[in-house]
Amino acid sequence: MRDENGGMTEPAPLRNLNLNLLSHLDALLTCRSVSRAAGRLGLSQPTVSSALQRLRRHFGDDLLVRSGSASELTPLGIELRPLVSVALVSAERVFTSTTVFDPASARREFRLLATDYWVASVGSALAAAVAERGPAIRLRFARLDGAVSEHAVDVLRGVDGVLSPHGVLRGVPHRDLLRAEWVCVVDGANARVGAELSVADLAELPWVVVSGDASSETARSESLALRQLRQAGIEPDVAVTLDSYLAVPWFVAGSGRIAVVHRGLARRVAGEMGLRMLPCPVELRPLRVALWWHPQFAADTGHRWLRDLLRDVAADLSV
Repeated sequence: MRDENGGMTEPAPLRNLNLNLLSHLDALLTCRSVSRAAGRLGLSQPTVSSALQRLRRHFGDDLLVRSGSASELTPLGIELRPLVSVALVSAERVFTSTTVFDPASARREFRLLATDYWVASVGSALAAAVAERGPAIRLRFARLDGAVSEHAVDVLRGVDGVLSPHGVLRGVPHRDLLRAEWVCVVDGANARVGAELSVADLAELPWVVVSGDASSETARSESLALRQLRQAGIEPDVAVTLDSYLAVPWFVAGSGRIAVVHRGLARRVAGEMGLRMLPCPVELRPLRVALWWHPQFAADTGHRWLRDLLRDVAADLSV
């Protein structure tokens, strides 16, 4: 908290606050509007406005300031936003923790991070299993970004786990779930490709590749395949770059392009999109996908249930 001269001051004692203010703060920092925050919380605008005034007095900061027709977060508001999200998750775990976890009656939300492909392939199957065994249990999926590898422990503290291949996270507990093999896909009418792909085809055909920013999980997992191609002396001619695995087949279909994707994705869409699946003439090591979590969940019976359920779900998947 900063005083009027820009110096730091101590916030008011925590005994003057209650836990409801944490959810108010989260909604205000997320929505950047008293009215939208009130709608999200299911409360009246005067109630949320009163909470904002209490929070401003506590922090000695406006948190939200008008900028034209909209409101913007102050520097402190920006700094608080990720901290509040983690604090809410931690608080929820404190009050939902039990010595025995019964999925049939438990009311809990599990939060997982994953790329779009793992959400679609593993997440959808997990959601079906949870609906059958834990009708009041909720799942929340969010997309991975570069912070997960740079600040793994901090990120994992605020979620229940990350679905990610080996090589992104290290030094935290994990459980291997499945192997994802690579295959090449081309349009079924691509006359430049014969019954089999050759090394010359890989070098000459235009490519569709997946890449995010340099630190993202998407870029790291894709670079594993491309790196192996380059190690074999092949430099792909990249025509299209995407940030989504699920979008790749649409940029191959009806074109002369080629891409490397997970076998499970190719198998799902090849027939309906007129694609051909072909083995890569260069051996590509498969991805080993795991669930990674913070050590704080070691004795959490609900988390152990989630880990066991994911293991069972993954055993029946082909990705």
